[in-house]
Amino acid sequence: MYVTHDFLTAGLLVSNLSGLGLLIVLYRLVQEDFDAERASRTVLYLSVFPLAFFLAAAYSESLFLLLVLLSFYHMRHGNWWLAVLFACLSVLTRATGICLLIPFCYEYARQHDFNPRNIRLDSISVYSIFAGLGIYALYCYLRFQDPLAFSHAEILWNRKLTLPGYAILRSIKAIIISPAPLSFQSLRNILDLLPVLFLGTLVVLCFFGPWKFPRALSVYAIFGAAFFLFAQLFPFGGLYPLESIPRYLLSVFPAFIVLAGIGKNRTIDAGYLLISGSLLFILLAQFLTGHWIT
Repeated sequence: MYVTHDFLTAGLLVSNLSGLGLLIVLYRLVQEDFDAERASRTVLYLSVFPLAFFLAAAYSESLFLLLVLLSFYHMRHGNWWLAVLFACLSVLTRATGICLLIPFCYEYARQHDFNPRNIRLDSISVYSIFAGLGIYALYCYLRFQDPLAFSHAEILWNRKLTLPGYAILRSIKAIIISPAPLSFQSLRNILDLLPVLFLGTLVVLCFFGPWKFPRALSVYAIFGAAFFLFAQLFPFGGLYPLESIPRYLLSVFPAFIVLAGIGKNRTIDAGYLLISGSLLFILLAQFLTGHWIT
């Protein structure tokens, strides 16, 4: 903002630079744990996902995912303090970054053979993840005299704590009771529901089936499941329960790694690129012309 003197320009600049960075880090991460071919497909599949344009818009999606990936990269290399630093910054960007706590603890224990005797002083770094939340709470207190303003603001969207999956059931019900199959209410809920179910299926495949992550890479599956479930804890209270959740789930990058494994089949690869690319074009056109997008 101090450079551009314009909020929108600043937001676009941060998002696009972060978007470029996250694609580089994602490629490097998958290349080291799998191979270059799978890394290329992972980056491509994320880039053409129907809601991927949010990674270039003035939203926090790309910055958040970049920080998550940097935390994962250093986590995989055993650089625990750097991993915690980027995890802390991700929490400072978005509260859902707290999901990194679970994979961090698991990966630390795995790299130390799950043996309490091998735990070192750097294990206390995990508690620093909460620092991001604390810093933002302090900012909210100084700015609004309410350290939990970011949580209390959810009331404006009628968001309440619920069990994961409840919003999916409500969305299906909203489609069934909509005035007509092609009504706005029905189509909007369908556009919210399909990406959530698609990514949810890929998260399940992180654990089961021929494309599941090997035990040495279970940290990816753990993060994918934790983030997928956490993102559904505070659904919208109106007629569109899954509002915004599909774009939040862009950060479930392990799902795209699994999809890249499935995409080794040329028919599936071509089908995904054709369908997803077409939907991306349609939704981007809607977004740029000022119409509603999740």
